[in-house]
Amino acid sequence: MEMATKQKIKKILSITATVLVWAFVAFALLITVLVFTAQGDEDGIPALFGKSLITIESESMEDTFKKGDLIWIEKISGTENAGARLAELDVDDIITYWAPIDINKDGQLNDINTHRIVEKLENGFKTQGDNNELKDSYQVGYSDIIGVAHEDDRLGGVGAVIGFLRTSLGFFLCILLPLILFFLYELYYFIRLLLSEKLKRTAVSAEQEEEIKRRAIEEFLASQGAAKPAEDASEEAAPNAGEKDGE
Repeated sequence: MEMATKQKIKKILSITATVLVWAFVAFALLITVLVFTAQGDEDGIPALFGKSLITIESESMEDTFKKGDLIWIEKISGTENAGARLAELDVDDIITYWAPIDINKDGQLNDINTHRIVEKLENGFKTQGDNNELKDSYQVGYSDIIGVAHEDDRLGGVGAVIGFLRTSLGFFLCILLPLILFFLYELYYFIRLLLSEKLKRTAVSAEQEEEIKRRAIEEFLASQGAAKPAEDASEEAAPNAGEKDGE
């Protein structure tokens, strides 16, 4: 009973581990897709199922969007109806655009920002963060606009994780290295199974060989047993023949 319980627990743990491993592999493939789609996009933005994904990197849009949120936007730049969609933009729309500021603190200007339109100008818009008291000091031109965001299209905290995973260090440590270890383990497990099967076959062959030897010995002994009565009969016949000749 105890042995059966241990085997059941071991099976459950094995299944759970397998599910977790393959869930991680699926997640790793998802991140890989995001990285490659970002490389293929003119704005360097990852896309999934037709939605472009943006990470909020400041508190300027709280409480609409929080720092670290992952939001998905309706892409405008690079689309066929970009001109018509830009003409439809109006005050209170939330837009994602290239801004002449250093948001991610990497020492370089022209980062991606997401703010709300508060004023419509002749050649663009004035924007402001929902958490900011003042309008942005710059004007957002039509050519700077990447897409439109919606308040409900977000996942809290996920953007910071994906942002780190998109870096070279994050991708290597959290995706590439675990995948390499996973496939090495699978290779080790596969080789171990092959060796185990080979040993089983060798053991069976050895048993078969022993069985053949045993049968050969039995047949030999049986043949020896059959030959002995024949020899005894011959020896008995020889003296009888001599007696007859004497008579």
